[in-house]
Amino acid sequence: MNIGFKRIAAYLVDIVIISVVIFVFTNVKEINFQLNDYNKAYNSYSKLYEKQDNLKEKYEKAKDKYEDEKVTKKELNKVKKEYNDAKDKYEKKSKTYTYKLAKYSVFSTSISIVITLLYFGVCQFLLKGQTIGKKILKLKVVKNKEGNLCIFNYLLRCFILNSIWANLILVVGINLLNAGSYYTLNYYVSNILYIMELVILMTVFMNKDSRGLHDIIAGTKVISINEKLEEKEVEYIKPKKEDK
Repeated sequence: MNIGFKRIAAYLVDIVIISVVIFVFTNVKEINFQLNDYNKAYNSYSKLYEKQDNLKEKYEKAKDKYEDEKVTKKELNKVKKEYNDAKDKYEKKSKTYTYKLAKYSVFSTSISIVITLLYFGVCQFLLKGQTIGKKILKLKVVKNKEGNLCIFNYLLRCFILNSIWANLILVVGINLLNAGSYYTLNYYVSNILYIMELVILMTVFMNKDSRGLHDIIAGTKVISINEKLEEKEVEYIKPKKEDK
C-alpha cells in the first residue's frame, strides 16, 4: 500500500479513537457543565431550521404547481413572499444560534484540544513516534534529518494537522466578540482550515517523501517500519572483503 494511503488509514483509526474519548468526556453532565444549555440551544436551532426547510419545500412545490398551471401567479407570489420573509429572519437568527452554540461549546472544545494534544503530542512522543493507528499500519514519525525528535516537534505537528490553531482562535473569539463579529471570524477560519487541509493532503501525495505541510513545518516525516529496518541493515551490515 502507498505510504500516503497508509497514513490516511492510520489517521482515521486515531480519529475514531480520540472521537470516542472526547464524546465520553463531553457528553456526561457531571463533567460538561454546559451540556444542558448546549442541548437547549441546539434543539431550538433545529426547530428553526426545520421550519425554514418546510417553507422552502412549500415554495418549491408552489413553483412546480404554477408551471403546471395549478396555482395562479398571485398565489405563487404569496408563498414566495412568506418564504423570503422567513429566510431573512432565519439568516439573522442563525447567526445568533451559531454564537450561542459556540458559547456553550467552550468547555467541550477545550476538552477536545487537551485530549488531541495528549494523544497526538504527548503519547506519540512517549511511544517514540507512534500512535495506535500508526502501530497497526506499521508507520512511525521520525525526524526529517539526523537526530531525535523532542516533544515540541510532536506538539507543533499536532497543532497544524489537527486544527488546534483554529479551535484556539475560535475559543478566544467567542469570549471577545459579539455574535456578528464571531460569525464572520468563524466563516474565515473555516475557509482557511479547508484550504490548509487540502494543502496537507496534496503535499502528502505529491512530495516524494510523503511529507505534508505539518511535517515540513515540524521537521518530521512518516516512514514505514520496514523502511526503517532496511535503513538500519544498510547502515550496520558491512560488506565482506574480497578474497585475495
